[in-house]
Amino acid sequence: MPPLNDISSRGDIGAPYQRVRRNRSSSLSHARSKSLNSAVLHRVPRFSDDGSVSFASLWNYHSITVLALLVAYLIGVAFFEPQSSDGVNTSYNIRRGILACCLSYICYGLTQSNDGPFIRPHPAFWRLLLSVSVLYEMALIFLLMQSEDDARKLVWNLDSSLGGPLVEQSYGGECTLWDFDNPSDPLHNFWDKWDVFIVAHIASWWAKMMIVRSVGFCLVMSFLFECLEYTFEHQLANFSECWWDHWVLDFIVFNGIGILLGCITLKYLNAKDYHWQSVWTYPTFQGKISRMFLQFTPYYWTEFQWNPLLSFQRYLSLVGVMFSVLVADINSFYLKYIFWLEPAHWINIARLILLGLCASVGLCEFYKYTTDMTCTKIGQQAWVILGISITELLIVIKFAKETILVPFPDHVKIGWALLGTAWTIHAIFVFLIPAWKRWKAKDISRRGSDTKEA
Repeated sequence: MPPLNDISSRGDIGAPYQRVRRNRSSSLSHARSKSLNSAVLHRVPRFSDDGSVSFASLWNYHSITVLALLVAYLIGVAFFEPQSSDGVNTSYNIRRGILACCLSYICYGLTQSNDGPFIRPHPAFWRLLLSVSVLYEMALIFLLMQSEDDARKLVWNLDSSLGGPLVEQSYGGECTLWDFDNPSDPLHNFWDKWDVFIVAHIASWWAKMMIVRSVGFCLVMSFLFECLEYTFEHQLANFSECWWDHWVLDFIVFNGIGILLGCITLKYLNAKDYHWQSVWTYPTFQGKISRMFLQFTPYYWTEFQWNPLLSFQRYLSLVGVMFSVLVADINSFYLKYIFWLEPAHWINIARLILLGLCASVGLCEFYKYTTDMTCTKIGQQAWVILGISITELLIVIKFAKETILVPFPDHVKIGWALLGTAWTIHAIFVFLIPAWKRWKAKDISRRGSDTKEA
């Protein structure tokens, strides 16, 4: 394993490059000497590491130890647990076999897969996350091959309380903001829209800001998601909301608060200096405890500069990222509709946490792919999270076919036609016309040079 202070050999830790604060009092030669560590961008890093490792043995892969423990587990389960061959415990044996297969793959991924861009709190955590995400993708593919009833029964095996049809909650209905017929509480329609999902709105958009690291990006996605709720409200009652719930409560207030909190967090992380020392260099017990908690903070931080108008290829790639995020959000509603899961069910929460953590790694890898010319392929976690979004979409299309084929209302068709036209015109003015002008200028210059030579 390369040393942690070797930035050139671990240029993908946390994120590829750093935005830094220059010290105006430092000399030019000092700045140039420090810029050698910043690779492509030639910026002074706000980062230092004394190279010492607090618990050196914990940073090893321990591949032989993990394999020995896995073999011991398999021997104990296979030879010493009671088994039945009369078919009574067949279901239990199948579950035990699947669990053993999953555990074996996790052990393999934990010790043999490549390290990703993050190393805090430990690289093994992110290798474990990659392994679990691969298993989740394999489970989705298995569900995709089943019938709708069989797929539901397989999911219900995870929780015996499942099995009843889901009652979709609608936030539409009465949209009168001030009810004159109820003088004691004229804003009761407004207060009825306030529930626990307010926290979910704020937390989700804070998380998106931490993942995408762009205010404009998140604002566009927030606007498009509200448009998608309008689009699909005739299919799922959960999407039905009053206009002021869409644009005032959700888009402006709750999503805006989440994005604002994300901006504040990013501002702190971008301005923070990252200087790491071994826990044993701290003289006091309190200092050692503080350093141990700091292990759960970023090793260093990078401010993403997406520059979507830099090229048409960059523009299309970011549109693809935006589309993938929105598809993952829409999948959440359709999957709980298909498998009859309550919004607060632990399966939904576990999925959101898994996809959020995977997206933080995958988007960092994708950022490096789009900004670093030496990177020729997307990272392993980016590949997996993209596959998960596509497979979930295929499950929705297959199992909710009757729902998603309900014809769209005319106002939805007209709205998306206008939005698509405006988007196309924008792309033409930003990319096509300037490209045509550059080609025309080169053609005139070439003709002029040919005339001179003649």
